[in-house]
Amino acid sequence: ELRRLRRDLKHSQRSVYSCGTYSNLRTLFKAFFLFCFYFKLTPVPAELTTVCLYVQFLSRTLTPPSIRNYLSGVKLLHLFSAADYPFTKGFVLSLTLRGIARRAFHTPRRAPPVSPSLLLRLSSFLLLNAIQFGERLLHIPLLSIPGSPLCPVSAYRRMIELIPAHRSCPVFLLPGPSGVVPFTKRSFVSQFRTCLSHIGVPHADRYRGHSFRRGAASWAFSCGVPGELIQLYGDWSSDSYKLYFRV
Repeated sequence: ELRRLRRDLKHSQRSVYSCGTYSNLRTLFKAFFLFCFYFKLTPVPAELTTVCLYVQFLSRTLTPPSIRNYLSGVKLLHLFSAADYPFTKGFVLSLTLRGIARRAFHTPRRAPPVSPSLLLRLSSFLLLNAIQFGERLLHIPLLSIPGSPLCPVSAYRRMIELIPAHRSCPVFLLPGPSGVVPFTKRSFVSQFRTCLSHIGVPHADRYRGHSFRRGAASWAFSCGVPGELIQLYGDWSSDSYKLYFRV
């Protein structure tokens, strides 16, 4: 009976975090380990100087709130290892964080969202021009939008009529001198930015593939879709999707 109780206790302790949280923690732990191994520092138990240096290192690419998130990973790493971590409210670490926050000039450049209205502007532009867009199986259900220039089913059928290819070829292709070639993400983003520039969209170079994800989240939110469904459809493992809402 005691053995069963211990087994149940271990199971309960392992169930405290969701799969997404575990994935996030692994990322935080890995980042700290790589930092320590690169600079030949002891990760656990870490010295105060090591933690402060880690904060300074993170400040090169991260915002102060993100740095605190990574620091929480360092603390949990020590707690899981039964090691002391007395630095959370320490004066020196607090001083380091405040200094970095004051000097921080890093402002995250979020990709502008792609809204349906922007896609409609693009569709009217593209219809006036010649066609420019010449190891797992992914099934994407497409819902028809009859009469809309944004109908994905109509767009797909038009694409396969204009650029026919064998079933074994990638879905998105470009016509090349010696046949069709894969239409890569890099090529798509480049062409997309060019089209945005032609219709007068400012700062077209800031748009990325992620712009579609952010735009879809914002549009769904403005239409009253619950946040839980937006998080599920967008495959977000945390509440970070809320940062992308732009209504």
